[in-house]
Formats: sequence, structure tokens, C-alpha cells
Amino acid sequence: MPVWEAEQQWIANHAPAVSLQATASRAAGAAGVKHVCTALSFGLSARTAVAASTVTVNLRDGATGAGTVLASWTFDLVAATLAPIVVSLSGLNLKGSPATAMTLEFGALLANLLEYVNLIGYDE
Repeated sequence: MPVWEAEQQWIANHAPAVSLQATASRAAGAAGVKHVCTALSFGLSARTAVAASTVTVNLRDGATGAGTVLASWTFDLVAATLAPIVVSLSGLNLKGSPATAMTLEFGALLANLLEYVNLIGYDE
């Protein structure tokens, strides 16, 4: 990443309380401005058993719950407590559309699940 990009880096994160959906967004930029995701991380765990379910994490070219999915991760959970699962990716170059928000989010909340998300990038 060129020095000027590192100086203009932004970070969006969200670490809500247990049983709440984690979602972090970078608001839409001015006309012609694109968000570029260079790194992201997310995690989930449960000290109290969760219901058996499928959990999805989406990186969206758009606001929460809307817009094109740029990347997605899916986890099938068994009905049990859950040791921490952490995904951390860097060296990315995922470009959004001009004047559009970018969001990293869990697809839904799940009782007893602790979630967090971190989204890092720059604007071009």
C-alpha cells in the first residue's frame, strides 16, 4: 500500500453484547469515491450453548442487509458452547462501487452467540 493510502486508512468495527448482531459500516463517500477493503477480521464464540444453526458473515458493497455481497463466510454450528473462531485477512483489494457504503456484518443475531467485526480500508 502506498504511503498516501496508509495515511488515509479508515477502520470500522463493532463488538456488541452477546446475542446481538455485529455489523460495521463505512458510510457512502462523495460522488466517484470508492471504498477499498484492505483487511478484515471477525470472530464468534459462545459460553452458553447456542441452537444448532448456520451463521453467515458478509462483506457488502452497500449498507447493512443490502447491496452486492463481495465475499461471504458460512459456519454450521452445533447446539453447544463454542470455542472462539477468529478469521483475519489482510492484503485484500476488494473495491466497492462509487458513492456506496461498505459493510462487514453477521447475517443475523443468534441467542448466546458473541460476535465482532472489523473492517479496514481506504478511499480512492
